[in-house]
Amino acid sequence: MGNIIAVLAHPDEESFSAALFASYLEGAGDSGRAINLYREEFDPRMDLSELRRHIPIDQTSMEYARALQHSSSLALFFPDWWGAEPAMMKGWLDRILRQDIAYARGGFGAPGNQRSSGTRGLLSGCSLRVYVTSDSSGDQVRDLEQIYRHRFVETIGGFCGFATADLQLFSPVRGSKLSIRRGWLESAKQAGSRDARSAQ
Repeated sequence: MGNIIAVLAHPDEESFSAALFASYLEGAGDSGRAINLYREEFDPRMDLSELRRHIPIDQTSMEYARALQHSSSLALFFPDWWGAEPAMMKGWLDRILRQDIAYARGGFGAPGNQRSSGTRGLLSGCSLRVYVTSDSSGDQVRDLEQIYRHRFVETIGGFCGFATADLQLFSPVRGSKLSIRRGWLESAKQAGSRDARSAQ
């Protein structure tokens, strides 16, 4: 059975990001592994020693990296802060999606996984889901979706060779009807369930 990793980066465990995270894990069942970065007090900073070694240097981050190498799905949950993910999530990506874990240099990758000369993605057996919450509305939502789709689906998803990459932007959360929020939560639960079935 494959391993499903869900990562939450929000300091408020009563936030809608946290609710989506919980719903997805409910759908994933026993296949899901929850990583709550704020609760686990993850250190997003990469020091010089770690940068030069190309691998995480603390035990927890190494465990995250090893789990990712054997995962079938990676789901990320975070709020939009100034058009980007919180620093906690950015640091997790910086430290975990490393050379020889998420990508390799030299040789040839599978068709469609080649992103730059001599670089190939290593996560072809893993799908990527990105869940972003925001209070933006109107044209801002379209602009935000383009920003996140470019960064996560086209850039990170393509460079690391994820089998599929999907982005969901939920906005505006503030002031949304209860029925709409319930629908969003159910969609996350169903996605977790689908990923669990695919992992079998």
